Amino acid sequence: MVTSSKARTSQLQVWAIRNSTLYKLAMVNLDTVMVTDRDVSLITVYNQPFLSVNIYKGEAESAVLHLYSVCNDQLTWSYVLTGMACPGPVCLQTVDNLILVHSQTEAKSRLYDLLMSGNPHPVNCGIPVLSPSVPLTTINYEGSPVPYSPAWVNFLPNILVDTCEGHMWTVNLKLSSAMAPNPLNLTKLFLNREAGKVPLLQLLNSCLQSTTTKLSTLSDMFTCILAAYNLHKNLSYNGAECNASCFTTRTRTQSASRFVTVPPKSPKVSDPVFFNS
Repeated sequence: MVTSSKARTSQLQVWAIRNSTLYKLAMVNLDTVMVTDRDVSLITVYNQPFLSVNIYKGEAESAVLHLYSVCNDQLTWSYVLTGMACPGPVCLQTVDNLILVHSQTEAKSRLYDLLMSGNPHPVNCGIPVLSPSVPLTTINYEGSPVPYSPAWVNFLPNILVDTCEGHMWTVNLKLSSAMAPNPLNLTKLFLNREAGKVPLLQLLNSCLQSTTTKLSTLSDMFTCILAAYNLHKNLSYNGAECNASCFTTRTRTQSASRFVTVPPKSPKVSDPVFFNS
């Protein structure tokens, strides 16, 4: 939870709630930058909570997003998201661990992947500065662009409500339409997505058939795929070892006891709810 003493403020107080008790965490001091509630969001990416603050200093500078990670009751400035060329309100969402930044002024959206490499911050070298992972895109519904209305109400992680038109959407990814000048960036993007296997294979097929793709680029792409496969294999192996150890311990405990065990309840199944996107 984030609070402030004024509607426009340069200080944000972050709180944690545990066992129905509020705990005061660190305060974010933005110096001369003033923000409102529309500039502040709490998001979760890769199972890590972040405080996002839209920083806009004036006409001479473009807006940026500062991400502060919240871990072990500590607040740390972790990322800077750049590439927003114009001021104005933005709407933040998360889909499949991608950060979507919708600009109502531009009627465009930017996608950021925190696992992509970035440039070091000019003042604090430990903070990566990330550009959009793919070129600017728009939200489409049934093949037509959706007007970026100022009447939008955003519900995290990925629900948009147009209060004027009475529409409600869930925002999803269409990875098959993703494009980028560098196929290596697309490879990394697809590897980090749940449904990235099919578009990744299509990308590899098109690059192998293309006469303009450099061998060094293909080498880097397959190196990334091999690294992701080895990581997945190691995590699966470690998880299997842990489950086997827990099963052995549990079996020994149950065989040594004389208590009657009650089978677990069947999981409750609810009807899925689908939204058009």
